[in-house]
Amino acid sequence: MNTAMKGRLIGLAVIELVIFFMWLFGTVNPAVFAVVTIGLPILALTVALPISLLIRSNRSQNRPPSNPN
Repeated sequence: MNTAMKGRLIGLAVIELVIFFMWLFGTVNPAVFAVVTIGLPILALTVALPISLLIRSNRSQNRPPSNPN
């Protein structure tokens, strides 16, 4: 499965979750609920993704040489 397809599936899942939670809680203002439901995970990703990439790059730099000879 390529990256574009994964992105589309994640986007579809987020939209479906927003619709489900709007139905579950019977929210009066769907726009505010959608912003909170979509905005908070996006904010978390913008914080967590650079940190995880930084950790991954540091791990790859600390590897021993592949051929010690």
